[in-house]
Amino acid sequence: MLLPNGDQLAVRTYDLGLDGICVVAPVNLRLKSECEIVFRVPIAGRNSDGIHASGSVTHSILSRQQDGFMIGLDFCAIQERDLALVKSYLGA
Repeated sequence: MLLPNGDQLAVRTYDLGLDGICVVAPVNLRLKSECEIVFRVPIAGRNSDGIHASGSVTHSILSRQQDGFMIGLDFCAIQERDLALVKSYLGA
């Protein structure tokens, strides 16, 4: 994940939908912060180069169980090719 200040942050994917993604991060992010994110989805027979999207933080909740902040991001921009990969992965 690329933060608004240009810093890179390693995160773990928790949940994925057509409109956004939830990740687990070691730090809290401000509501409405815009970030760039790159992630992969496992699709049989395809080797994804990574899905690129920009997202806006909708929530950030500290989770002891997940050992970090669960951060929800609504996609602001995602290319059609990348969205098609997400749809294929989700079976949508």
